[in-house]
Amino acid sequence: MLLSTRFYLCSIYREDVYILALMTGELPVLLVLEFLHRVFDVLKGYFGSITRKSLTENFSLAFQLLEEMLDNGYPMITEPNALNSLLAPPSMMQSLAKTFTGKSSVSETLGDGAMSVIPWRRQGVAYTANDIFFDIVEEIDCIVER
Repeated sequence: MLLSTRFYLCSIYREDVYILALMTGELPVLLVLEFLHRVFDVLKGYFGSITRKSLTENFSLAFQLLEEMLDNGYPMITEPNALNSLLAPPSMMQSLAKTFTGKSSVSETLGDGAMSVIPWRRQGVAYTANDIFFDIVEEIDCIVER
């Protein structure tokens, strides 16, 4: 008995980098393409530029980011604010601390951005005044007879 599995491939090409997604079933293509663009934007935000060197030097962080962005093959957290609160971006001090103490860059607690109702806004943002400003434009269209 011959079993065959179909695979589907989606890819994007940005700034001399290919990002590929391999799927075992049919999915909405725009969902996959949007997710790949989000992955590129998040990695670029973390590493500055996406090159072979930056990905190999920060492989564990890139893997942790992908692990947070996907849960069992489904996109979960794709907003940079929420990911920054979960995983700190790489810095020189962080790499030195990791070398000497062995401490991970993963946050000990769940970040504020992950618990917000609005995913792109941090939780607990408050303004001093609750004002709403409207621009009202009045127009009258009429015909006047003499």
